[in-house]
Amino acid sequence: MQFPDFIKQLASLTEPSKPLYLVGGAVRDALLGKPCSDFDFVCAQDPRPMARAFANRNHGNYFILDEGRLICRVLIDSAEVPDLIVDFAIMRGENILEDLAHRDFTINAMAIDLNQPEHIIDPFKGGRDLLEKRLRVVSRDSFIEDPLRVIRAVRYTVDLGLTLAPEIIDLVRAAVNGLQRVSLERKRDELFKIFSGHKVHTALQLCMLFGIIPYLPLSIPLNFPPLVTRIRSLEDILDWLCGVKTHARQTAFYQSSLLVELGRFREDLRRFYLAKNPSKRDRRSLLFLSVILGEQAEPGDHVRALALSVEEMKQVRDFKAAIPLLQGFIDRGSIPEPLEIYRYFKATAAGGVDAAVAALAEQVSRVGCEFVQEQWLYQLNLAARLMEAWFKSPQVLNPDPLLNGDDLMRRFSLSPGPFIGELLELLKEQQIKGSVTSASEAWRWIEGELKK
Repeated sequence: MQFPDFIKQLASLTEPSKPLYLVGGAVRDALLGKPCSDFDFVCAQDPRPMARAFANRNHGNYFILDEGRLICRVLIDSAEVPDLIVDFAIMRGENILEDLAHRDFTINAMAIDLNQPEHIIDPFKGGRDLLEKRLRVVSRDSFIEDPLRVIRAVRYTVDLGLTLAPEIIDLVRAAVNGLQRVSLERKRDELFKIFSGHKVHTALQLCMLFGIIPYLPLSIPLNFPPLVTRIRSLEDILDWLCGVKTHARQTAFYQSSLLVELGRFREDLRRFYLAKNPSKRDRRSLLFLSVILGEQAEPGDHVRALALSVEEMKQVRDFKAAIPLLQGFIDRGSIPEPLEIYRYFKATAAGGVDAAVAALAEQVSRVGCEFVQEQWLYQLNLAARLMEAWFKSPQVLNPDPLLNGDDLMRRFSLSPGPFIGELLELLKEQQIKGSVTSASEAWRWIEGELKK
C-alpha cells in the first residue's frame, strides 16, 4: 500500500518500544485504492509531544480536541496532500487489539504499526468485509455506545457500495432513538458528509427507512418521493457539469444537450461547487441542503439549528431568494436582457447560479410526457446566459464606474448621503443597458437626472 511521505516522517518520531499505529479510514481507503486526506493515529504514549513536533516540522497548526482523552489534531496544507488532517489519540486499553475493539465497523477496525508497515492488523476481518462488500459492526453494542454510528452506517453503505449485514438493520432500528442524545453539531457534520458523497438520494431514502430523519435538523416534506427524485436529478446534473461524468455512447438526450450548452463552464463549475469553504464544506453539499430546505416556507429556523457559518446561511437565503425571480424568467419564456441579469444577481449573488442548476434538475426529474424538450432547451439557454454573466462577463455584473461619488459632490455641490449612491446605481444600470458608454455621456445623463 502507498502512503504519503509524511507517514514515514512520523515513523521516525516514534520509539520501537512505544509503537504508533495508523488506524481506521486511512487503512480502509488504502485497501480500496482511494485517496485520503484524513489520517488517525493511535499512540502507546501521550501523543501531544509527537503531534507538536510533527506540526512544527511541517509548519502546521496544532490543536487539542479533547484534553481528557488526549486527542489532538494537526492541520497542514501541503502540495502532496492539500488540507491534510492528522489526528492523534492515546490508545484505549492495554494494546491495539483492545483499542480496535472499541471501533464502529469492521472495515474501520484495522491498523498498521508504522514500525511494521507491511502487516495489516485486522482482528475483525474488515479486509474480508471490504472484499465481500459487506458492512458489519465490531460489537453488538456499537450503536448503543455511540448512536451517531447509525448515520455512519447509512453513509458507508452508500458511499462504498456495501450491503448491510442483516443483524445491523435490527441494531440500527433498535438504537435510532439514541440520536436525540447526540449533539446537533455531530449530526450536522455527518449529514454534510452524506451530502458530499455519492448517491445522496439513496442515503436520504435509507435515513427515512430507518427512522433517522426525525432526529436530524431537517423538515422533510410529507411528499417525500418527489424530493428524492429531484435530489437524484440534481446529483446527476452536478456530476456532468463538474466533470465527474463524461460523455459516453449511451448518453441520454438531456445529458448530451447539457454538455453541448453548458460544457464550456465545466472548470468554472467544478471550482464553484467543489472548493471547500473555511468550514471545510463545499457548495455542492450546501445546494443539496438548500433544495431540501427550499420545500419549506421559512427555512430560517433549520438553518440556525444547523449552526452554519454566516457565509453558508447567506448561500441558503440567496438560493431561496433566487427561485421566484428565476421562475419569473421561465414563466415569461424569453431570455433576460443584460440589465435584468444584473438585477437578478444583485438580488441573489451566487445563489442565482444555484437556482438555475436546481431548476434544470427540476425539469429533468419530470417523467414521460411531462419532460418537454423545447422547455428543456429553453432552460439550458437561460442557464447558459446566466452562467456566462456570472463566470465570464464581469462587466455585466459589476461594470467599471465612469464616475464616483466624489466627482458628483464636487461638480454639483451635492452633500453626502444615500442619494449619491442611488444616482450612481442608476448610472451603472445605464452603462449595462449601453445607453451611457463614456464619462462625457455620464456627465450629461447625471445633469439630466438632476434637472428632473
